[in-house]
Amino acid sequence: MERENAIMKLQIEQEKLRIDLEKQRAEKKKVALSLEDDERNRKIKIEDQEKKLTEERRKEKEAQDKVAAEAEKKKQADEVNRVIMEKVKSADLSNPDEVQAINQLMRLAGGSAESVGQLNVSNPGAAARKETPLEERFAIKSIMGAGGNLAANLENKEKGTTVKIRNGSDLDGWTVESIKNSSILLKKDGASKIMYLNQ
Repeated sequence: MERENAIMKLQIEQEKLRIDLEKQRAEKKKVALSLEDDERNRKIKIEDQEKKLTEERRKEKEAQDKVAAEAEKKKQADEVNRVIMEKVKSADLSNPDEVQAINQLMRLAGGSAESVGQLNVSNPGAAARKETPLEERFAIKSIMGAGGNLAANLENKEKGTTVKIRNGSDLDGWTVESIKNSSILLKKDGASKIMYLNQ
């Protein structure tokens, strides 16, 4: 009887051990699956971060390329304007051939500047709205001085008064760029105009 009880006890213990072992195996499998899920999620996050980083780098490069292209375009435009201004300053503006050559240069530069010696308006409607041209309101009475230190006396035809101008002077919104022996070069908003003595 005691022997049967001992065997039964052993069988019960054995069953408990088997159940515990099954639980441990199930727990181990659960942990392994959880680790796999974590690893999969970690990889997805890394991939998402890499995609975002790549997209940010692409956008940053596009922005840098755009800024560089705009800077290069501005640099080229500034260089063209500089070359034109050098040619205008060194030109004999009393020579019609040189004035025509400068006008052609300005047109080739994009047509944004007004032609030297005349006012070209691209919009005919705007021409009608413009006030009387500067050369019709003012006349050069005299140019005096020597070298690069010339000054000019201008008659205001509308008011009947005389004004004296030098390089850098303002004449109704136009800036005096240079004064030569027989002409005055004026600039306004990138446009150029030449007035001639005895015009």
